[in-house]
Amino acid sequence: MNKLKHKSSDNQLGIVSDIISRLQPEIYLELGIKKGNTISNIAPYAKRAIGVDIKKPSGNIKGYEFYEMTTDKFFEKIKAEKIKLSYIDAAFIDANHNSKYVLRDFYNVWALLRNQGVIILHDTYPKNKKFTSKELCGDAYLAAWEISLKNIPMIEYFTLPIHPGLTFIRKREYQISWEEQRVI
Repeated sequence: MNKLKHKSSDNQLGIVSDIISRLQPEIYLELGIKKGNTISNIAPYAKRAIGVDIKKPSGNIKGYEFYEMTTDKFFEKIKAEKIKLSYIDAAFIDANHNSKYVLRDFYNVWALLRNQGVIILHDTYPKNKKFTSKELCGDAYLAAWEISLKNIPMIEYFTLPIHPGLTFIRKREYQISWEEQRVI
């Protein structure tokens, strides 16, 4: 059994909760909720909070919708209109830590993300190679790297260089939401 732990992970999830609570999203989506601690803290600040995981959390499911399924199945159900979700204001992606799946989750969320919406990727700055095991951060950091190499219009992003890592991605049609787009 691997005894390595994300020692600063609780602090980072506090950062996520603080930022999302300040954004006051209409719709918040969390992919990979584990025990449900983060979404439970954020749900009161969102009009609609949605959690997706392959296993029901051990904690209480109060104040948010929960879908027990893979993230791929969740987005298939949205496309088939079996789950009503036309946009997302904020999302936290912490499901499968394999970069291939992180990228797929990112692009699925990006397609539904509104202007000024925020996506936060977790596990994108493991402190050493030991933390790149699939039980810990996996190779999620490669997904953040690949996104940075793509020429995606309307994107801003940065990674906090603090283990295990958070990458913040914002979709922006305008620099400030109330400002009209202008050419400089």
